[in-house]
Amino acid sequence: MPYLDRQNRICGFLDIEENETCGKFLRRYFILDTQANCLLWYMDNPQVGSSAAPGFALGTSVEFASEHRHPETEAENSVLLW
Repeated sequence: MPYLDRQNRICGFLDIEENETCGKFLRRYFILDTQANCLLWYMDNPQVGSSAAPGFALGTSVEFASEHRHPETEAENSVLLW
C-alpha cells in the first residue's frame, strides 16, 4: 500500500517472485519522488535507518495513473427477476 514519507514522497514496496512459480518472493522498496521526477528502488527499506544506496532511477519522467479499481463481479452485473 503506498504511503507518504516525511518528505512528502510516495513510498511503498513490491513483492516480486524470484522465479516463476517458485513461491519465494523478494521485497523491494520504492520511492516516487515527483519533485526530482524519478522513481528509486531499494533492496532494503530506506525508512528504517538503512544506509542502502538506491538501485537506479527508472524512466525520465513521472506520470500519474488513476487508482486501481476492481472489476465488477458477475453478481453485481446481474439482475434478479422475481
